[in-house]
Amino acid sequence: MADDIIILAKGTHVVPAAFTIDKAITVRGAESDGETVLTDGDAGGRLITLSKAVKLESVVFDRYGNNYSSPLVLKVTSAATGAVVSNVVFRRCGTAWPSGGNSSCIFTMSAGLMTHCVITNCQSFYTGAAELGSAATMEDCYLADVAS
Repeated sequence: MADDIIILAKGTHVVPAAFTIDKAITVRGAESDGETVLTDGDAGGRLITLSKAVKLESVVFDRYGNNYSSPLVLKVTSAATGAVVSNVVFRRCGTAWPSGGNSSCIFTMSAGLMTHCVITNCQSFYTGAAELGSAATMEDCYLADVAS
């Protein structure tokens, strides 16, 4: 991984629009008491895309979803070989039917590793909670109360 680290402060952060991380950096939630929560406030189901060997860790995605045009919470592209999603919680996330060719699951990974993550109280109305490509691995994760 690159030496660059972005530490997100604890608290709730509303993500107002979709964005892509296209640099090999580490993005980490605060390491103090409390949570670093990313949400769209049920307003749009925005999408975060990782397109390089990004390390994303110790954040909570809460109340993402219910949008027809950008239903995914997290997308890891095939160009993100070496990406690691670790200690991430997806809770109270929901997706709707796909539109414009988008997938409708909580997250999709074409490459990389997801480890020690929790997916709880989420709904996906089309393809299920997750899509993993042949170059992606999910290990030591916990899924509970996930409906599709």
